Amino acid sequence: MQITENVCPVCKSKRNEDNFSKISCDECHFEYAFIRYTAGKKSLQVLRDKIKLAKEKYKITRIEKYSVGNSFVLTGDTVAFISMGNNVLHIINGDGDHESTNNVAQYSANDRNRVILYCDGTIKVTGDNTYGQCNSNGLEKISFVRVAPNCVYTINENGYVKIIGKELSPNIREWKDIKFIACGSYHILGLTYDKTVKIAGDCIDDEIVKKVSNWKNVKSIATSTDCSLALFEDGTVSFAGRASDPRSHIEDWRNIVAINADSSYVIGITEDGGIKMAGDCKKYLDMGRSSAKTWSNIVAVTCSSSGIAGINDEGKLFVVGNFSGDFDSITKTWEENIERV
Repeated sequence: MQITENVCPVCKSKRNEDNFSKISCDECHFEYAFIRYTAGKKSLQVLRDKIKLAKEKYKITRIEKYSVGNSFVLTGDTVAFISMGNNVLHIINGDGDHESTNNVAQYSANDRNRVILYCDGTIKVTGDNTYGQCNSNGLEKISFVRVAPNCVYTINENGYVKIIGKELSPNIREWKDIKFIACGSYHILGLTYDKTVKIAGDCIDDEIVKKVSNWKNVKSIATSTDCSLALFEDGTVSFAGRASDPRSHIEDWRNIVAINADSSYVIGITEDGGIKMAGDCKKYLDMGRSSAKTWSNIVAVTCSSSGIAGINDEGKLFVVGNFSGDFDSITKTWEENIERV
């Protein structure tokens, strides 16, 4: 049976016109993406089964990429997204105005500062420079960036932390073999290459430090104002914070692929793209955030201090919570500029 489709059935990327004899996909690496013939109905069904399995794996891969790569960012009035296929950063401001920057590997922002990590390992910081956090000259071979309230944390390719501005604790400068950083208001976590976690900051309870220091086989980390979170390789999650905190219920979760948090809720993405939420706040403070648990087929979630944004596998954007941007204008700009997720 002949197949004439020239779009990958898994990731929807177009066939490379320069190499029409190649049947695997350059984007998702599905080895039968552009096969042209099957022997009959049985062979076609085998191919369909392989496509179904490949789609499930690709969805998990995308969720994992977006959860650790600083590629989807929400602030109080902007949404930013890095197109993985071409490394173009799209920043959509609250009025729908669109900015784009090429050759971007990562982006991190809060309501005071923005930092761009370029593909060549250099960075650019803009915004408030009260503590010198915009003075990024001389930094190179950077592999990770994270904006914090009064500084910018960077990690170089050797796993050393370099800080611009006023850090929470001088101990952070001594950390080694760091892969990823997450910042709360008063503390910071560092995920090491051996899958353990370091913690530093102010007003941290000894029991919390002990629990975090004992985490092993950690896949990713997240923080809120007053808690620390770990996602383990087996899909379970751990909470370090007040014992009575309703967010601690995340420790009952299973099959989680990515985690994030705002000031009131912890959000988890499941293997099938569903959303789990733990936490609580008064209704007038929720501002629609709890509705995020009804989202489905989600491939990315990001949080501001009191807002949640998500993208589904068709590229649709969702934003709930405290967000001052004009969502209709932002959505229109998103649909005009974001071709593929």
